[in-house]
Amino acid sequence: MAGLEIKRLKLELTRVRASKAEMEFQIEERLDEIDRVRKNIQIQVQREQELVKLIQDVEAKEGK
Repeated sequence: MAGLEIKRLKLELTRVRASKAEMEFQIEERLDEIDRVRKNIQIQVQREQELVKLIQDVEAKEGK
């Protein structure tokens, strides 16, 4: 195999590895985003519980 062909194959290998690394990074970014969304959902659940209790307390005071 000619020297130029070997260099071409090595270049392709470098590109494939870079592409793979980029995709792995994108996976990590999305996993971080999922974690942030899950945390935000938990905050909303807590706020929901607070609001339900507040409404129940107000309604109980008003005798409804």
